[in-house]
Amino acid sequence: MTQSDHPVMTRPQVAALSRVTMALNSALELEQVLDISVRSSIELTGLGSGVIYFADERTEQLVGKGDRGFAHGLSPGIDVHELHTSRTLAGRAFRSSDPVTFNAQDPETGYASLAPAERRAVMREGIKSAVAVQLSSTRRTYGCLVLCSKDPFHTVSPEHIALTQVIAGQVAVAIERAQLYEDTKQRAAESEALYLFGQKLAARNAVEESLQEIVDRVRRQFGARACRVGVRQEDGSHLWIGPHMAAASTAAGSVVETCLERAGLELGTLVVDRRAHVVSPQFFASLADLLALALYNRRLAEANQRLGILAERTRLAREIHDGLVQRFYALDLGLASAVLALERSDGGSRARQLIADAREQAQAGVREGRQAIVELRREPPTGGLFPAVRLIADDFANRTGVECPVTVRGEEPALSSAARMSLLRCVGELVLNVEKHAGARTAGIEVSVEGRRLELSVSDDGVGIGRAAAATGHYGLTGVAERMEELGGEMRVVRRTGGTRIQLIVPDLRRQLTSGT
Repeated sequence: MTQSDHPVMTRPQVAALSRVTMALNSALELEQVLDISVRSSIELTGLGSGVIYFADERTEQLVGKGDRGFAHGLSPGIDVHELHTSRTLAGRAFRSSDPVTFNAQDPETGYASLAPAERRAVMREGIKSAVAVQLSSTRRTYGCLVLCSKDPFHTVSPEHIALTQVIAGQVAVAIERAQLYEDTKQRAAESEALYLFGQKLAARNAVEESLQEIVDRVRRQFGARACRVGVRQEDGSHLWIGPHMAAASTAAGSVVETCLERAGLELGTLVVDRRAHVVSPQFFASLADLLALALYNRRLAEANQRLGILAERTRLAREIHDGLVQRFYALDLGLASAVLALERSDGGSRARQLIADAREQAQAGVREGRQAIVELRREPPTGGLFPAVRLIADDFANRTGVECPVTVRGEEPALSSAARMSLLRCVGELVLNVEKHAGARTAGIEVSVEGRRLELSVSDDGVGIGRAAAATGHYGLTGVAERMEELGGEMRVVRRTGGTRIQLIVPDLRRQLTSGT
């Protein structure tokens, strides 16, 4: 429309159009914009009924919204139109930048120009004339505005057509603004949902339970009628969470399948209704990344658990080898020597001594076995590192009667659970060695944190590590050294007159701190 094509409007019409513009500018919700648009268009033109056909890209249809003045409502034929193929009045207007008209008295634009179902609906409504104008902006085409008249003496005129085009321009701008508002709300809702999903997946050990809640919310909030997650099992099969979908619907391409992959591992599959995926592709891509991360973290946790079990088995094997096996080996040698002594006529007293020594070895083996069982049943203390070390020292003192003061320097480090547990296991092992081997009258524990460096030491005034090791062949320090190596630290043994001092040193705590610290 050129500048000279604009209709000459009366002062009341200009005022009314100004009010319509103000009303549209204040409306944010799309449904509100459509309702104001149809109502105001009817009032401005004086035509009796109207509707906006809104383009739904997901269904590829023009859907009637905000209709007014239709006696039978939007009956079949004038309710929904195919977006790209329909030959109806609305379908043609959507695809044309020029107005499309209907006039029952005009052979060219009359009933013959309508689609069969549309013709029946128009005749039933008693519509005598109509105009359909495209609603478009520089970004896209949103649909079309259709205004109708049932009065044969008040048919659509060139003035009505021009006025409808002016209104359509205002409506298109309002629709664009409303859609931007809707898009902003949608993105905000998606961001909030992803945040909550992340919280759920991080807070629970039962990933499947969280996945069920996520699937339910996605189906309810984001219009995904089909949504489910398949968690890949060790045998290659999938544990599916979410409603079952018929094979026919999947084969027809109505869903989008996304592989949940991380670090080269195929962890599962996200299946989503294609129409919902088209509307929010970035949301579902982010959701897939989030689910993949959760499943990957669970794999890591399971692997760490298996490694922990393996480490405990290794420790037990070492304890049995260094303790009970050595005891029984010594017992066997003692009994063999006793047999040889008995074979000699003068070896009676020697045999009795060897048998007595063998009994002591057997009794010591029983005590070590019982102590190992006690240690297996005992859980490391809870809480921070400092109070947990004090609990270990108090338990040792109560059990043995040997004083064991704890000296602490520096601030409590925010250790990860795994690092804290490893350090406490080491302290517990060192204290147990003092109890079993040192014959100490006093012991002590020192903990020092300076910057990123942690130093923890256990000392005693017993026989010293050299003599104890020579006497028993076992000091239980190999496992402690291995744990410290895993923490990026080391174990040092300081021999001194009248006792032993064992130091546990972690030079850089940054790897062992909880996330965000």
